Amino acid sequence: MNAAMPAAYLDFMAVKGAYEGAVRGEPGYVAMWAADECEALHVEFEVSQWLPGLRAFGGDGGGELLLFDAAGAVWRVPMADLRTASLRRVADSFSELAARFVG
Repeated sequence: MNAAMPAAYLDFMAVKGAYEGAVRGEPGYVAMWAADECEALHVEFEVSQWLPGLRAFGGDGGGELLLFDAAGAVWRVPMADLRTASLRRVADSFSELAARFVG
């Protein structure tokens, strides 16, 4: 089963829409997908097959996916290496990540 989208993420998307731009600290840059594109892109990248329990919501603009786990933590993983061993934690929550958006 895939992680649900965290409430803070859904609230952000409802008010501001997708964010694309710099982030202080990791991952350095975020390109969030539009809410209506998330499911199709999650399937296209075969996230459920390779990283069950995670939900993709965008990328870093440099070949890595951004994902949520069931607890709402944010992770990144190379698109060419969707293995659990390649996951790197970016933030404990979407709110923590969004607080580092520049601009």
